[in-house]
Amino acid sequence: MSQADAQKVNSLNAHGGAQIAFEKNFIFEVARKLHPIVKQATEGLGNAFKQKLLPNLDQAQVDKFFEVKSSVASWR
Repeated sequence: MSQADAQKVNSLNAHGGAQIAFEKNFIFEVARKLHPIVKQATEGLGNAFKQKLLPNLDQAQVDKFFEVKSSVASWR
């Protein structure tokens, strides 16, 4: 961890310059936490866009554009 990054969080100050290692499921857990946030934000943008939808745009294409999917069934 760089000193600059460690200084951003008080509890990490002592770890500046230290090597860190993530557990093998770290990325999966980050994705699991972020997925509902991304889904909600994207769908919110999509709903706002659809309210202003021009008549010549295909509704199905717009829905597909703002769709958030995951290969993990429990995240759907």
